[in-house]
Amino acid sequence: MTTASSPHTSSVARPRSILILGLIALILFAAQITALRNSSYSSIQAIDNWWRSVVGQHPGSFESNPVVLFFQFMGQTLVSTVLSSLILLVFLVLRRWWTALYSFIVLTFSGTVMNLALKILIQRERPVEDAVQNLSGPLFGESGTDSFPSGHTSITAALFVIVLVATYGRSRMIGGIISGFLVFAMALERTMANAHWLSDTMGGLLGICAVGFLLWWLMEPKIAPERTKSIRKKTSSDTLTPTH
Repeated sequence: MTTASSPHTSSVARPRSILILGLIALILFAAQITALRNSSYSSIQAIDNWWRSVVGQHPGSFESNPVVLFFQFMGQTLVSTVLSSLILLVFLVLRRWWTALYSFIVLTFSGTVMNLALKILIQRERPVEDAVQNLSGPLFGESGTDSFPSGHTSITAALFVIVLVATYGRSRMIGGIISGFLVFAMALERTMANAHWLSDTMGGLLGICAVGFLLWWLMEPKIAPERTKSIRKKTSSDTLTPTH
């Protein structure tokens, strides 16, 4: 006696483009970690120094700007934990079990591996005040803590890939644009506040994209039926509705 597998699961192909993007992000992220671990990142630091000289802010009105405070607040541990819990709760209520599992893995990787383990492993110093170059240190009291990768950027990038995985069609396009802009704005705010080097924010983005895209490629046959479930329900409902 044989059991037929679910047609929705077996018929879903894993998009090769997602795999390629994930592998590219992984290679770039691994190269960045290797360079930082071996202290052979003079070219990276040169770009970081230039970017800091262009966008780095001094103490003053910047720290009280509502937009800046929004991004600063968004990346705090408590806020990101609450946000992550709400995302998981939404998927569980909708009974999108595989999407919830995917989100849990990506968000956990963002919080533990990216924001804790790698910072301990790399131990890169944050930007410090440089009176000679007229450069300020971190404007939100983050001096003395490790810099690579940017935790704020990591959690925003996690939101970006989860939006791409959970949505489809026009919703994916709009959600991707909005969440992608949030990633860009977060990375910009982190460097303007002298809290991170530019390469720290790139590391946060690359690390999450590597894990997020590769996991997406792996789990797509399970996630795709959940993503299109609402369409199938609507189609079924329209078919059963009597016409007058």
